Amino acid sequence: MVSNTKAQKLSSEDLIAKHDYPFLQSCISRTAIVDNALSLYKPVAKHRVMSNVAQDFVDLVEELLED
Repeated sequence: MVSNTKAQKLSSEDLIAKHDYPFLQSCISRTAIVDNALSLYKPVAKHRVMSNVAQDFVDLVEELLED
C-alpha cells in the first residue's frame, strides 16, 4: 500500500534504481474502504465486494501466484 506522494515516489525510485530492490506491479489503493474493513475486522472482499480496492487485492494475489 502506498501513498501517491512526492516522498513515496522518491524513496521508490531510490530502491529500484540504486539498490535493485524487487517491486510488485500491483498496488493497493488507499481509501476509506480499507480503514472501514479493518475497523470491522472484515476482509475487504466481504466488506465491499465490487470495489476497486477489492479488485486491487485480487490482482495482487494473482501476481503473487504467478511467481
